[in-house]
Amino acid sequence: MKIIIMSDSHLKNETVMAIIAHYPDADCYIHCGDVGKPMDQAGIPNFYIVKGNNDYSDFPKELLLTIDHKQFFITHGDPYQVDLGLNELYHTAQQKQADYVLYGHTHHPNQQVINSITFINPGSVAFPRGGQIFVPCYCVLEDDTCHFFHAKTFENIDHLFEPKKRVSLFKRLFGK
Repeated sequence: MKIIIMSDSHLKNETVMAIIAHYPDADCYIHCGDVGKPMDQAGIPNFYIVKGNNDYSDFPKELLLTIDHKQFFITHGDPYQVDLGLNELYHTAQQKQADYVLYGHTHHPNQQVINSITFINPGSVAFPRGGQIFVPCYCVLEDDTCHFFHAKTFENIDHLFEPKKRVSLFKRLFGK
């Protein structure tokens, strides 16, 4: 099962459509909100969009989908205060018996597992906000493995998530 997950395109529907066109073999496409303007989903099978805090279209606020025998809880994230952490979202995910939680809003790509629930924020395909990953991105979830990609070049950017090795000032100056 290949799922394309994106979020926070903020009027850049052409970027969303380019990502979808790049993965014609995907089983499912999910947008975690803040599309910003109406988007035509007709003709794209299994394309799900939730409403973000900057959306005025008639998208659902949340979705609970069963995909490949797993429960996916999809939300934009702002009602759960994700800017402050995942605690509130985690408790809701537990109540919904979710295996995966897909959310956006922060524009910071992230994947983490909390007590067997996998949380995925694909970042923003249009406006990254900095932090460790400062490129427009989305992710592909395939066989329970998540990989992040650059939204314009489609290059894998997983290496950007690796912790940077700290080198002492002494070693940088003197090479020892």
